[in-house]
Amino acid sequence: NQTGDAITVTGATRLSTNGSGEVDLDEPTGNDFGGFEAVATGHAVRVADDDGIALGVIDADTLTVTAGGSVTDTAAMTVPNAVRITATTTAAAPSITLDAVDGDATDGHAFGAAVTLSATGAGAAGGDVTLDETGDILLGGVTAGAFTARVAEGAIGGITDDAPVLASGAVSLVARGGAQDVILDLAANDFGGPVSVVVDAGRTVTLRDANALTLGNVAAPGAPAGTVTLDLGTDLVADGGAAQAAGTGVFANQIDLIVRETPAGGRASAALAGDADTLTASAAGAAVAFEDADGLVLGQVDADSLTLQLGGALTQAFLTGIRDSAGGDGAALDVTAFDAGSGTAFDVTLTSVDLSFNPLNDFAAGGVSVVGNAVQLLDPNAIGLVNSRAASS
Repeated sequence: NQTGDAITVTGATRLSTNGSGEVDLDEPTGNDFGGFEAVATGHAVRVADDDGIALGVIDADTLTVTAGGSVTDTAAMTVPNAVRITATTTAAAPSITLDAVDGDATDGHAFGAAVTLSATGAGAAGGDVTLDETGDILLGGVTAGAFTARVAEGAIGGITDDAPVLASGAVSLVARGGAQDVILDLAANDFGGPVSVVVDAGRTVTLRDANALTLGNVAAPGAPAGTVTLDLGTDLVADGGAAQAAGTGVFANQIDLIVRETPAGGRASAALAGDADTLTASAAGAAVAFEDADGLVLGQVDADSLTLQLGGALTQAFLTGIRDSAGGDGAALDVTAFDAGSGTAFDVTLTSVDLSFNPLNDFAAGGVSVVGNAVQLLDPNAIGLVNSRAASS
């Protein structure tokens, strides 16, 4: 334990308690370590540094690092319980880089519990934060600019949250190992830049954001993900919602879109692109748009308007409908099922009924436009087509 004056070591500091006690060097001011290693197996390690610190081998029960500059690593660390690393400056935001030295995706740290990371400076934007682990990643709260969390290649691990992730920049999440998911579903999460996710084929991705969400690529390498859930919170600005970064897409077996509130004075929107087998939307009062490379099956859709640009046929799942529960005029519909490259039009069949054969769709009067081959629409009310080009209808 540190009980006296501050410690200054320009070279490496290597400490070992032989498993018999803690390492506690967390005086609030004055310490300055050139590099820091500690072996205190089964016990806590706490260290403070007035500026940046390079962490070497750490073997401890818990790890707490408080730095006045950037935090880096020079070796892999093993900490079975909580890790908390805070880097704070009064100037430009510092960074936290825990990539197990080499910065590639082949290795990582063995952290067994929640990892809390905060990199803040004088400005509103946080510093860049990178975390590589050799197993499951449990985020115990992140404050960052750009944020990267990766499970090492050859390892098995998913990514989940236990406290909010606040990232003002781009976010990259990589989970590997087969049966592993990415679930960041806390209501207070706030992603300021595009969020990209890599999972294995068929795995689940859930992203919840307190306000608007911009997506990068969401997919498995060379294959679709399983179910991708995009959950937008109640703090939406006018005309805010979900958007897709240029040149990226969501590639999944199913996309579930949730918009929790229509902003006052505006209309929430969700405009996505990619390739999905099925799309559902719980987005009453919002405008939903999806561009799909081929055909699409619609699940339940609750939205003010639905715009689809498809390279294949459009159908509905059993016992599902299209409507807008936020208004009395039904959902506006704009569908183009046409491949301009080949000149091929595809069928559009929206005729879903309940078990008593009552129609489940409710389209806006005068708000339906369809371009396709054979077009079939079923609505208990009159359908006002503003545009319909089809071989048969």
